[in-house]
Amino acid sequence: MKLSHNNISYESKFSEVFCATNTDYKSPWEEVFGCKNFEIEIENIPKDFLPDFSWLKDDDLKLKFYLGFIVLVAECQVSFEQALLLTGKLKNSSVYGNGLEKFQKEELIHSLGYRHFLSHCKRLDWPRNSLLLGKKRIVRKALYYWVKKFPRSIFFVGAKAEIFSLCYAKLLKKTLGPSDSWNRINQLHFEDEVFHIPFAMQMHNEFQKEAKVSVLFSSYITFIIVQFLNLTCCYQMVKSLFPKDSYLKTLFKTLSLGKWIVRDFEAYQSTRKILKNNMTKYQISKLYRLMAR
Repeated sequence: MKLSHNNISYESKFSEVFCATNTDYKSPWEEVFGCKNFEIEIENIPKDFLPDFSWLKDDDLKLKFYLGFIVLVAECQVSFEQALLLTGKLKNSSVYGNGLEKFQKEELIHSLGYRHFLSHCKRLDWPRNSLLLGKKRIVRKALYYWVKKFPRSIFFVGAKAEIFSLCYAKLLKKTLGPSDSWNRINQLHFEDEVFHIPFAMQMHNEFQKEAKVSVLFSSYITFIIVQFLNLTCCYQMVKSLFPKDSYLKTLFKTLSLGKWIVRDFEAYQSTRKILKNNMTKYQISKLYRLMAR
């Protein structure tokens, strides 16, 4: 074959590095897909996962909250990862095409893995207790529509979600034993996210160079949609815990829960610190600082 500029692939260095790392990302997840009965330890619910609310003192409510929060995190993970799968047209670029293809394949496995866990963990009673997936949630559809139209808008917000996954997995490992299925799945996810975070940050950095204003604007829209998505999950969770509450009471508890997650939950506190450090490391514009809060 005659060599020419048309048939030589110019893969960026960071994409080549990403493709060369974590090459056997499928095998570790085989045990997840082969399991038909996941177990969650509930004998001693870690206090780090329970907010100190006056309306959350009853032991039965604490258990329901803990299980509901697992569903919340799992469904948000699936939603974010499915959004990353909608960036297909970016693969047309030879600069990072191979890296993005590998990135998407891994995200697909994660998405299917979390869905499999939800479907085969009897204690969660899913999908009956679903907060977001399998329901006609406008905010989730809005996220998918926006990312499909503006695929470069998801990588900074996606990196933040991946950093949260990493910090959440660390917190689980610190408080739960290896026999806990939820802990095990998040440790597998952790092993992949270590490589995903720098790739996503460098992808975003490339986009900044290409179209600074449009990427900034579209990223903020994605960020706003994601906040509504998170609040939707919180609202549905509170509603499932207190089905007889009035709309105003449900809204008050939803906002309290959302505030606890972003201000007091250890995993989110660590997320903010790591994201800010990564912004400096990868020279991300300070205009994105609000999204790091």
